[in-house]
Amino acid sequence: MLSWCNGTHTGLLSLEVRVRILSRVLKNLTFIDFFIIFIVKIKGKVMDNYICHSGGCPGSDMTWENESAKYGVETVAYSFYNHVQDSLNQKILSLDELDEGYEAVLIADKTLKRYVTRIMYPYVKNLLSRNWFQVKNSEAIFPIGMFANKKQSLVSGGTGWAVQMAVDNKKDIFFFEQPSKSWYKYDYKTSIFQKMYEIPKLTKNFAGIGTRKINDDGINAIRDVLKNTFGNMPQ
Repeated sequence: MLSWCNGTHTGLLSLEVRVRILSRVLKNLTFIDFFIIFIVKIKGKVMDNYICHSGGCPGSDMTWENESAKYGVETVAYSFYNHVQDSLNQKILSLDELDEGYEAVLIADKTLKRYVTRIMYPYVKNLLSRNWFQVKNSEAIFPIGMFANKKQSLVSGGTGWAVQMAVDNKKDIFFFEQPSKSWYKYDYKTSIFQKMYEIPKLTKNFAGIGTRKINDDGINAIRDVLKNTFGNMPQ
């Protein structure tokens, strides 16, 4: 899973940290994937104005980042000081930005009712707070995961926080639910996700996020969206 250094995103990362991240990235990257991304970078084939806003965590985040890179789409992986993640495209958030994100967390918790105020660990608070910037800077979000209830109104796990923030801010949400192997779009009239019968297309600024436990169906769903948006990979 290879991404590329951007000084504006990784200014707080030491060379030692970058090397350590790169070693983790390369360990999970096939030679073919590496070659495709390398050729795209060398040829300078970039999808102008398309940006993947993500979090750099193993699973869906890095799948979005690396599959997007094959089309020349850049990624911004929102992070914070001492955050452990796999992306080389880290954007370290300031304390003020994390405070802003936590306000969005508190609003989301009014619906999720996960009693976030009981969480005392700053690291966990920061993990939740950074989700806000994936949502804030995107026109639409494309999470991978599973529903948290039979009503199909909430998404489970950490992904559910970003999804609820998107709902609170009336963003378009295209959700791939792995158990049903289907795409859903959030319907603001009914306040539930409605099944789609077509593959969605990416917006110029999109949040590519989701569960760490991505499976083959989730991986193929990401590839399908990219192909539906851009066509075949650049040659």
